[in-house]
Amino acid sequence: MDSKRQKTLDSIVNEILLESQIDKSQYYRVLSFAIKAIRDINLFSYGTTMKCAKLITDNNHMVDLPGDYLDFVSIGIPHNGELITFTKDKKLIRTTTLVNGVNSLSVDNGEGVVKKDGRLWGYGSTGGHNDYVYCIDLNLGKIIINSHKLISYPDKTPVNKEIQLWYTTSGVSLDGETLVSSIISDAVNAYVTYYMALRSPIKTRADAMKINLYKQDYEKEIHKLTMIRGGFSYDDLSDFFLSMYHQSPGR
Repeated sequence: MDSKRQKTLDSIVNEILLESQIDKSQYYRVLSFAIKAIRDINLFSYGTTMKCAKLITDNNHMVDLPGDYLDFVSIGIPHNGELITFTKDKKLIRTTTLVNGVNSLSVDNGEGVVKKDGRLWGYGSTGGHNDYVYCIDLNLGKIIINSHKLISYPDKTPVNKEIQLWYTTSGVSLDGETLVSSIISDAVNAYVTYYMALRSPIKTRADAMKINLYKQDYEKEIHKLTMIRGGFSYDDLSDFFLSMYHQSPGR
């Protein structure tokens, strides 16, 4: 649903169809260009933004990366108003074993075995470890999490926990409604108009002149965005975010 600050991707596409007098049969072509526009503008002009996803671990102690995931910022569980972050561990076993057609964890293969390294676990424990460790597998599109808190004893059944993933977003959601900042909507419109014309056959000199005008309009909109952004970089966003939570130091 549109608001003063955001527009849906569908709304932007319909605006382009109306303003450029493009037939509705071209909806999905315009949509394709609009998706590319949002990604390019967020990545190279306006700047990526951070987003928080609340995810539930599955029975294999994994969560899926969001469809608009671009880069990792932090992962953890809220506690007393703070985000208690997990410890990264690249050595975690990332595989699952198919049992009766269902992906499961095989202890014999080291899957889901709770790490034991001789150090105490828990908030503020020695060694700086928390109750949870994790690793990211971009090929699988998953985050693997390891913790004794994901297992119910003594029957050793999986416990599903809600975790918070903070990440930078491409701006385009593949598994939900895409909301676009109203600030970049004019630039998206100009991008689509320019690149659609650029991909179309150029038959006359007038066509070439029109494309040049579209290019100038797009460059003008991009210039506006860079002026608005004022150098507020991803590092600035990250520093701001990191300043908002604390973690007990290891002793």
